[in-house]
Amino acid sequence: MAHYYFENTPHGKRRDGSKLNTRTHYEYICREGSYLHIAGREEDLVYSSSGNMPGWADSPSDFWNKAELHRRKNGRAYREFRFALQEEFTLTENIELVERLMDEFGIKENHAYSYAIHDKTATFDKEHRNIHCHLMFNEKILEKKRPLPAETYFKQYALDRAGNPSSGYRTSTFFDQKEATISLRHRWAELCNEKFAGKGLPCRISEKTLSAQKQELLAQGKDEEAALLDRIPAPHLGSAYRNPRTMERIMEESETASNLAEEYIDTHEEDLADFMPQELMELPIPAAFEKYAFGEDESNKNPSDLDESPAEETASALDGKSKAVTPQIRKGREQKIHLFANDLAIRRVARQIQQERLYLARLQQERDEEGNAQEILSDPLIITAGNVMDFLQEKQQEIQAQATEKLSSYKTQKADLMDGKKLHFAAIDRVFDGRYSIACSKYADLGRQMKDLKPKIESLYTETDRVHELAELLRKYQKMERKRKAYGKEIGICKHKMTGIYKDKITAIEQELSEENAGRQQTCNQLYAEYKNLQKRLPEFDAAIQSLADKNRDEVLFTERLPRLLTRYCKIDGVNPVGKCKTLVLDGCSYAILDKLPPTENLTKDGSFTMDVSAVRLGDDIQHGNVPKYLLKLSLSVHGRWNILTVKSALTQGQQPELVHLYPVHARRKKSAAVPRAIPQKIQDAYRQRHQAKVIQISSLAERLLSQAKDTRLDALWSKKPDAQDKAMRDEEKLYMGWGR
Repeated sequence: MAHYYFENTPHGKRRDGSKLNTRTHYEYICREGSYLHIAGREEDLVYSSSGNMPGWADSPSDFWNKAELHRRKNGRAYREFRFALQEEFTLTENIELVERLMDEFGIKENHAYSYAIHDKTATFDKEHRNIHCHLMFNEKILEKKRPLPAETYFKQYALDRAGNPSSGYRTSTFFDQKEATISLRHRWAELCNEKFAGKGLPCRISEKTLSAQKQELLAQGKDEEAALLDRIPAPHLGSAYRNPRTMERIMEESETASNLAEEYIDTHEEDLADFMPQELMELPIPAAFEKYAFGEDESNKNPSDLDESPAEETASALDGKSKAVTPQIRKGREQKIHLFANDLAIRRVARQIQQERLYLARLQQERDEEGNAQEILSDPLIITAGNVMDFLQEKQQEIQAQATEKLSSYKTQKADLMDGKKLHFAAIDRVFDGRYSIACSKYADLGRQMKDLKPKIESLYTETDRVHELAELLRKYQKMERKRKAYGKEIGICKHKMTGIYKDKITAIEQELSEENAGRQQTCNQLYAEYKNLQKRLPEFDAAIQSLADKNRDEVLFTERLPRLLTRYCKIDGVNPVGKCKTLVLDGCSYAILDKLPPTENLTKDGSFTMDVSAVRLGDDIQHGNVPKYLLKLSLSVHGRWNILTVKSALTQGQQPELVHLYPVHARRKKSAAVPRAIPQKIQDAYRQRHQAKVIQISSLAERLLSQAKDTRLDALWSKKPDAQDKAMRDEEKLYMGWGR
């Protein structure tokens, strides 16, 4: 159960005001030393960690012991954050959040720290876990380049005459500020809420007081959510009230209040089934719950389940044994017990109401999703010339891309084909691991170089002043000649083996390569044939696209389940239902106003105020998915009602009747299915199913055009000739029943 608690404490204190022993507190939260096994405690240490401990500390316990020994009398050796973790998260996730908080506020980088996570069954709700963290850290800001011994580590920061640090580390004052606590509390709530959202959980927490949260919800108009926060928070009971007798009294008080609530809910059980989620939250809290309220507590915490320090546990319990208990103190404690039990019962009942509300909200959401999905599936399927043209162009581009890919693959395969001579040399190369071809290549290269060098040498024989140059060229020529002879010898050895021990092996490899080559040749032939077939299809697409070029992109070629007459269930542009438009009547005809009418408060209500609007008339014939548009002149009566003065047909600039589409009109069809994001799965499935049905019909129409079979029904349907009118009407009947059936 998501809940919030965060406390920033500068060195814990006993009830008498004296400071706690630092090492004792560390051993308590980490369950070490004498606290390794605490009798009567249910919480378990599930994780602990320490960091930035100096080299002179044998252990974290030793560090905190020295911190206690070196602190000033009124000083502090540590600061502690105590905060609630969330049972909705795993231990690993809670640890990650703690580490992230430490990172963001510089604790993990700049301070020696220890923290422990405790997990136990919640004291007042056995169905939930109470998991929380104790984080203690020393406020000295570490300087990693200036390690200090224990004697200097905790001293005050000081500078020498040269301005260099000469004593202990600087002490952070950031966490002393009220703004730091506010920032810490706010950031912890944000971190938890981010994790809730990441896990898809609806619960959230807030660091704000119940009163502040309530006012925010009321400002947002969320009265039912605000009702959950209309209670007095439980006071912090502390260990003084956690003896068996007090616990029993709290549970009895809480059980009595819960029974009253359950009786109230039982009496309204029949009504609860019919309540909408927001109505359920309006149930009044029984008056008995307010019995012990005695004022507003501006705290938003209920840390009664968080464990106390050892020193705090030594305080006297509320059992009458304390010598200092006066009647006034006893009365105040009694009030706190009553208030705590009252708050516990209210939260329990509020949680039940909230769970019921969430359940009803889920049911309503499922009904809405089912209704929306059915509405999407029942929408008329309308296909225009633009839809088919876009489909053909996209398919043409896909085929062109496939043809280009096939041609590229064909050229790649063809480059790897080998004739008989190449096959023979490839077999030899495989036998000699490529050495034979390398030797032949080197032998030929050296021969060409020697041939080019020989004329230069011969020209120098007659020039006595260039003897040194001649000698250098001769040495180079002789070196090349030796290398060429070595390669020639290697070639000779290979040739000898080819006709000898490797003869059969070369033949076998050559046969194997020949079979591979034949397979590549077959692949080449297949790729080329596929390329040619794809190329042949491209002119078909050009012809099909050209056949639609003279048609308006919005011209309807196919429709399904579209009514013959305009009704309130039809949708303008395939989106806005006619039934949601303002409807006015004149001479027995109903007109649905397409424009938004202005508020009537500041308008003249004597008939002198008039305005022009566009509208459609209910009952008009739907032709090709369109209905005529009308222009209406309206006036406002003294009673604030709109009246129609005149009606005329809307005309285009070409003096043709202006039409209103009953289907979406887009300049280009989107390539991907138009499924909005972040919507329920049922709605997504409905969109996909509708999109698939549309693609099937578009594909069917495209195939008819590609087959170049002239469809007389399609031609006659849109023909404007008088002698084709009767056949056009019959074909239009078939279109509304589903063209091609």
